[in-house]
Amino acid sequence: MRNWILSAVLVGLTYTAGNAQNATPVPGKIALKKVINLSVDAPDYDPSIQTIEAAPSPGGDYHHKKAYVDSLRAASTKTKGTMQLKNAAPAPEFEFEFNGNISAGTPNDNDMCVGNNGYIISVVNSTLFVYDTTGKIRKTGSLSFFAKELGDLDRTFDPRVSYDPIHDRYIAVFLNGSTSATSTPIIAFSQSNDPTANWNFYQLPGDPLGDTSWSDYPIISISDKDVFLTLNLLYDDKGWQDGFRQSIIWQMDLEDGYAGDSISNILWKDIKFEGRNVWSICPSQGGMMPSGPETYFLSVRPSDLSNDSMFIHTISNSVKSGNAQLSTRFVRCNKPYGLPPSAKQPDGQYLQTNDARVLTAMHQNGLIHFAGNTIDPQNNAAGIYYGVVDPKASEANMYILSYDTLDLGYPDIAYAGSGNTDDHTAILTVSHVSDNTFPGTSTILMNYSGQFSGLTRVKEGRNSINELGDTLERWGDYSGIQRKYNEDRTYWMAGTYGDGINRTTIAKVNNTDPTLSIPQHALAQEVLVYPNPSSSYFELTFTLSKKENLSFRVLDLQGKEVTILLKDRVKPGVNRFRFATTPLAAGTYLLVVESEEGRLFTEKFVVNP
Repeated sequence: MRNWILSAVLVGLTYTAGNAQNATPVPGKIALKKVINLSVDAPDYDPSIQTIEAAPSPGGDYHHKKAYVDSLRAASTKTKGTMQLKNAAPAPEFEFEFNGNISAGTPNDNDMCVGNNGYIISVVNSTLFVYDTTGKIRKTGSLSFFAKELGDLDRTFDPRVSYDPIHDRYIAVFLNGSTSATSTPIIAFSQSNDPTANWNFYQLPGDPLGDTSWSDYPIISISDKDVFLTLNLLYDDKGWQDGFRQSIIWQMDLEDGYAGDSISNILWKDIKFEGRNVWSICPSQGGMMPSGPETYFLSVRPSDLSNDSMFIHTISNSVKSGNAQLSTRFVRCNKPYGLPPSAKQPDGQYLQTNDARVLTAMHQNGLIHFAGNTIDPQNNAAGIYYGVVDPKASEANMYILSYDTLDLGYPDIAYAGSGNTDDHTAILTVSHVSDNTFPGTSTILMNYSGQFSGLTRVKEGRNSINELGDTLERWGDYSGIQRKYNEDRTYWMAGTYGDGINRTTIAKVNNTDPTLSIPQHALAQEVLVYPNPSSSYFELTFTLSKKENLSFRVLDLQGKEVTILLKDRVKPGVNRFRFATTPLAAGTYLLVVESEEGRLFTEKFVVNP
């Protein structure tokens, strides 16, 4: 029996509505309802129904465009992509993997988070599982059972989860109902750092504007004080392709949610640019840690065949500051993105790639990293775009990532650097497939200098995905990756692989890049390697603030140790280290200097013949 030992609090949300351009909030009130847990041992039947042969989809511009890009792909010979994922940067290292959450239905809407205490929450479609880092299941349950204190729920789907390292708590969001009469997005806050214990639950109005729309496609992020939930409002009896009305942002106070109090919040609506509603807003998550007071959101023109427009939305402050404002500004991308074609599987069926909306965003050191699905204009294949933008700049630097033998899709990003102001290292998870490779999950590293690694294939599929009665299968609307905040260079991810049906993998990967900059806790400002390049010797000049036991090692660019040059106790002050390079073959190496407290610095040097 799957059961949760939970107490739930359903409290009213006091919300205000505002316009995008620095609007004045308008107060409102939702009645308080208190729910008491009476049945902790109730059976969890987790009922579900899946349509395996869909009715004809509605027509419209989106479907005509999709047919067009699919025809371009069918007519193209697979050639090298716009940017080949070679080994310019060291690829992430796969360490550990286990089969994850199983849920009925398709696509696999995969998300995950991991706490400092090692609890992993994996959500897929209508279920929520808790694991430890060995892969042992600690709790399982359907979303409707997880939130059973709210009473009978209409239909639960599209879950998202997040871990808050500042408060050491977990947050879960999922949707309930898909009409204006039944739609009530649900947000839950763990009462402690144990996600198998008690949670506080809140139901939001799914038709908050009272215009017969319902809430779809949630994305969450957190700052140091607030949690943000973005949603798309759709017309009744219509889907995301033909029913879009507008995108909204819920901004809610974190501490209220953890305490089980009525949540102070703002509902941001009518978010437009030049009078036109922006479509599908993606919140940006802080990299090293959740940050504030400013929080960023990104959106594009996701259903265009080709476009270079992007919009940065900024919320200036927290709910309880009393002066939060939302502003929108236009940014141009230096390369266009576009509606992606469907991706072919080995059995001849195709996987849906949806549109080119921003699927993930992360900010650190003054830059926002973002990614989504796109067409590769060079070979008309399904690839991903990866962009980096200064929120105050007028142009975003965009890369199109493709592969000569694989289609890519559904990326997620986590920060993978040291936190140093010039370190913008990031790690991605992506789904991969081709006409001779079953659907699986991979990871890519972008190092601090903007170079991309090749793919590390974390999980290879065992078969094609074949769940529906037509030839267009569902791939997955999103995936998840998160850095483990208290373990350096460690990241956990959840993705999809094919085995006749959609299945989930949960994996641990590491950033082994030897050039990753580490905070220089014992060094003064200047480190000098001279001469560089050299054919005879090198001198390294550096300053220590205290006496240290140091080791001096030479590594190759893949991080493999070539030799240990010296281990010695070094005095504080200015020091000079010298070594001959004649025993080394011509090439580029890394000189690594470490103390007992960790790595002090890494310097690249070149040996000439």
